[in-house]
Amino acid sequence: MSISAIRKRYDVPAKRGGAVRYTGDPGIAHDGTIVGSQGTYLRIRMPTWPGGCRIVTCHPTWKLEYLPEAQSSNHQATIKQLSTTSRGPS
Repeated sequence: MSISAIRKRYDVPAKRGGAVRYTGDPGIAHDGTIVGSQGTYLRIRMPTWPGGCRIVTCHPTWKLEYLPEAQSSNHQATIKQLSTTSRGPS
């Protein structure tokens, strides 16, 4: 299913490159960026995920907060910086 179809089906503002916050871990929020979809789920790059930067699969309406567009550009810069620093030396 495409991100456009997920957006319509679940009435969420999901889009590729959109900033989100996952709040499924008690007391911890993970910020990420939507990078794609898999079935009816979103694929999200999470640089602060336990164990390092990962792309995780999340349901579009479960414990997922869509960050406002105004925060998205600052969020993207932070995510890019975290992604490059979490990779370690080449």
